[in-house]
Amino acid sequence: MIIEVCVESIRGIKAAQKFKLERIEVCGDLYNDGLTPEIDFQKKAKKYFSNDRYIMIRPHYRSFIYNETDIKVMKKSILIASKFNPKGVVFGSLNKSNQIDLRTNEILISYAKNLNLKCTFHRAFDICNNPFKSFNIIKSMGFDCLLTSGHQKDAEKGIQILKKLTELKKDK
Repeated sequence: MIIEVCVESIRGIKAAQKFKLERIEVCGDLYNDGLTPEIDFQKKAKKYFSNDRYIMIRPHYRSFIYNETDIKVMKKSILIASKFNPKGVVFGSLNKSNQIDLRTNEILISYAKNLNLKCTFHRAFDICNNPFKSFNIIKSMGFDCLLTSGHQKDAEKGIQILKKLTELKKDK
């Protein structure tokens, strides 16, 4: 298991580097569960953090439901992020029923993978209707990682679901 820290400031990046963390998620606006970070911040993250960086790709904080315009913005954000050589990107799309949006996620996974980026499904997972069904869908779609607190506000409260998900993951 990799412990990842979400950062939205230079101070956070430098602290992550100082403590030799393996991985950070570069975000903007963590108050709203993270948005795509500004280009300048992505550039500074590359400069100040030497280990794995993943870039949040989320165009708005209203929901995890994205229309065609949002998808275009997200693809552009993935392309921009790729210029700063991160290991991957973090995103996740749901439909109005809080189920995995297959079409949108497939578009974004394909786009990111063509840029040699790993794909992480973010904590939108924690509001999906059925965590185990959703996990299997995410796994089968080709996501490399999943960020979750076990369908709870924090991982300590979600420990039982996290244990079950760990059993399900087997090869990933």
